[in-house]
Amino acid sequence: MSIIIDTVSDLQSMFLREQHCELVVLPCIAQLTKTDIAKAFGLPSEFPSGKLKQDGDPEMIRAQDVINAGAWRKHLLRPQPRNLPPGFTIVHFSLTQVATDFTRFFIEYYSKRYKKLPLDSKWTLFNQTRACAIWESFSEKRILQERGLKAFACPEVYELYVQSQELYKSYQSMPRKINKATFEMRNFGTELSKARGKAVANFMRQESYDRLKSEVTVLLDSAPPLPLLPPGIPEFKLLEEPPTEFTEGA
Repeated sequence: MSIIIDTVSDLQSMFLREQHCELVVLPCIAQLTKTDIAKAFGLPSEFPSGKLKQDGDPEMIRAQDVINAGAWRKHLLRPQPRNLPPGFTIVHFSLTQVATDFTRFFIEYYSKRYKKLPLDSKWTLFNQTRACAIWESFSEKRILQERGLKAFACPEVYELYVQSQELYKSYQSMPRKINKATFEMRNFGTELSKARGKAVANFMRQESYDRLKSEVTVLLDSAPPLPLLPPGIPEFKLLEEPPTEFTEGA
């Protein structure tokens, strides 16, 4: 699927931009864990809060603390305008205004851990909120699509996203199944047998991860190529510099 249009209406331009964004971010959100999502975006799996723990080690904030449904829901409870501005697509809006507001929520309201972040950590936080906003926007787009609305500009992305979510859910349910299967081995018998039980559980987790990860790779290999954008429309970037409100005085 390659699209070349020299002169397009605003609506066509928005459609192509959304299609382009969907295809760029699909490999980043079609992952098995929130840590994998951060890494696919080119982000670290954790970053320092600027504080020290009681043992003197730096306190770290994990990717799953930011790319987090609970934090997202609390953010949505704060009253603020949520209408899509003219000229914005869903993904573009998520990556700009929504991500900025979500970053502000972490720093000003969510937890003291985020109030005195080093400058590099603010960069990571902002881009991880972008990853979370994309994750949540795709979830919302899927709900709309299943209600009969054409929320996805690229139908192939919708189909691959749904399949990737099944793999995600499968992996997320795996620890409980493994813990149940190895409970007696890990908790009863000699210390040696308990250690073997833990080793078996770890092996099963890694085997499950590797198997499902290979399925994700095959899935993404079937994604269509990026559409060619019309002249004047900038290509989408996964990572961006945060707004100056988060960096001034840092």
